[in-house]
Amino acid sequence: VRYAYGLAWAVSVCFGRAHFGGHRCAPLTLLSCVVWVGLLSGLGYFFTGSIEKLIGDIRHLERFALVIGVLIVIFFVVKHYRLGRRVIEE
Repeated sequence: VRYAYGLAWAVSVCFGRAHFGGHRCAPLTLLSCVVWVGLLSGLGYFFTGSIEKLIGDIRHLERFALVIGVLIVIFFVVKHYRLGRRVIEE
């Protein structure tokens, strides 16, 4: 529970209210860290090939995404410029 966003504070308060001292909390926190490191490292090792393949596929789309991004920026700049001129003329 401690690694879910915002719950570390709540768990700490509950530990304090339950008189769950540091001598009992520290070993459990250490064990929790070891389990999470093992789990996340294992998942990273297991899915390395899939991630490399996905990144390789994404690289082919970089130029296309760049062109689309530039066109979107140009569209909004032109729209802003034209809207600004209309406001001044009225």
